[in-house]
Amino acid sequence: AATQNYSSSDNDDEGETVEGSRGHIATMNVNGILTSISEFNKYVMENKPRMVICTETLIKDIKTMNKKCKIRGYRWVGPKSSPGRGVQVLVDNEMAAEVTNISKSEEHE
Repeated sequence: AATQNYSSSDNDDEGETVEGSRGHIATMNVNGILTSISEFNKYVMENKPRMVICTETLIKDIKTMNKKCKIRGYRWVGPKSSPGRGVQVLVDNEMAAEVTNISKSEEHE
């Protein structure tokens, strides 16, 4: 499996970090999180983001994410099932988070 670089900057195609007064939010394409969970865990422990929005997890349900991809001090939130290649969000346990699914018909109202 290819090694994923988890460092993020404004010019990095692999992810972006948004700084704020209460921490930062990172976005990244993990391209199969199970193959790179140790590197992802290291990134999270070193950078301590409040939230990481992960695309292409290749895991489509939140129960599997919370079971197979545990990271101390964080939890996964996301739709019960994710279409496509999987989108899930890692959230700091101190942060309140709720998932709201928007159906296609609601998007255009």
